[in-house]
Amino acid sequence: MATLHGGPHGAVLYVKGSSDALLERCSERLEADGGTGPCDAAALHREVDAMAARGLRVLVVARRSLPLGTRCVDHGDIEQLTFLGLVGMIDPPRAGAKRAVAACQGAGIKVKMITGDHAVTAAAIADELGLRGARVEDGRLRSVTGEELATVTDVDLPTLADDVAVFARVAPEQTPSEKHDPAKPVATREELEALLLAGLASGEPQPVMEDDWERLRQRALAGTELRDSGWGVRRVQDLTATARGTLRTSAPVESSISSA
Repeated sequence: MATLHGGPHGAVLYVKGSSDALLERCSERLEADGGTGPCDAAALHREVDAMAARGLRVLVVARRSLPLGTRCVDHGDIEQLTFLGLVGMIDPPRAGAKRAVAACQGAGIKVKMITGDHAVTAAAIADELGLRGARVEDGRLRSVTGEELATVTDVDLPTLADDVAVFARVAPEQTPSEKHDPAKPVATREELEALLLAGLASGEPQPVMEDDWERLRQRALAGTELRDSGWGVRRVQDLTATARGTLRTSAPVESSISSA
């Protein structure tokens, strides 16, 4: 986000955004005495990672002085910025989310996080929620970015999607209709029903076909109930409440099936 402000000595462009997008565009930094000095992007990235490891969403704030009378700017003007600082914001998981994740895992459902957040922030929040997955050397949950995901082959993707719990910085165009959607290659019809809180799966798992997936995606995006599609699933807004309720309802059904 960028805003242009006029002043008696010239215009000032103020910018805020992700560290990935802005730190490399900063050519200097504001010092404590009001002067400017060199901007060490690598050191600032380390500071961002340290903040993100605490579960903070981090924004970079910067500015650029422009000539007097400047009235509009474009993307090309967001260069040669003066770094002003980092802002860390906490957005804690909603109440009950950790219990919902535990309930899903207890029922055999693998829970994955797919987000646009910074990879380190996403991993920290996923760890707080109790997600299970591969970890890196320092003990944090491994997170795979959308950029990394785009380079993974179709052969390696199912294993990656099964092992990794966190997919971060996923671009909007990486939708379920794209071949690199992490859920798609490992999803059977029954697994997808479980993922969408359908309750119990029954019968022999059948692969989810492309037209099935696309039909489901379009209905979900439209907010349409899916009960008439033969899938027995519907779109839900609140995973926390619905997961607990669905799993509690499914328990006596499972018991009856086992007894039969």
